[in-house]
Amino acid sequence: MVPWVQIFGLALASLLISTASATGFTIVAVGAFGEHLSNCRVDKFRLSNADPGTRNEYKDSFRGLIASDLPDGDYEVAIRCREAQIGTYVRVNEYDRFQVVSENRRIMRSDHLIPELVVRMNGAHAQGGKSWVTLRALYEKRIYTEEFQSETGEAKVADPEPGSYLVSVLSTSGYSCLREIDLVESTRLWTFDPASCTFHVDAFAHLVTDEDKRALKTTSWYQQLRKRDEEFFRALENGVKDTADPISKK
Repeated sequence: MVPWVQIFGLALASLLISTASATGFTIVAVGAFGEHLSNCRVDKFRLSNADPGTRNEYKDSFRGLIASDLPDGDYEVAIRCREAQIGTYVRVNEYDRFQVVSENRRIMRSDHLIPELVVRMNGAHAQGGKSWVTLRALYEKRIYTEEFQSETGEAKVADPEPGSYLVSVLSTSGYSCLREIDLVESTRLWTFDPASCTFHVDAFAHLVTDEDKRALKTTSWYQQLRKRDEEFFRALENGVKDTADPISKK
């Protein structure tokens, strides 16, 4: 069962709940690549536009990730799962009764020099005309669009957030290509072959396959990614310990 099947199943449950209660609301928490997150609870569900002196915290309205009796409004949300912590904002009204929220896998961010993902088109541009690459996030409301420059054949995307994306290349001549790609913030260089509608990505991005979906994103690339994350955090923790106690190593 692929992640979106799970999500749509929960969406159906949400609709049934909303039929029984006009104020029902359901959250589905997923990893950055749509992986199922288990043992989740709501730590904060705070109404942003509450009148002074009135109730603004509604986390006690949740049983698991399903709530009832929520007033309409915009909420600041914190969700804790066994594998992750998620902070986000959601809107509740008669049209918004179901929300997918996603973990942010970002480990580092540069405040001084903004890194770029370079997408380089091989050969001639796609059938002539102007061409664009668009990254549309599957589990977040996030879109990046950049034009391929005629001088270099490159499009540069400024520091995309980690996650799952539908990546398309379109041109004014009518060319179109669409692929699903998962990436983390360290990805820097992809090449694109318009003749075969193929992306060649670096080690920090991955073209999603049917097997990845069947295995719920536990195939080799995702295992290696988790291993790299664990090694990074272990080295960071050891560095903090050494800084705090420099004499102990002598």
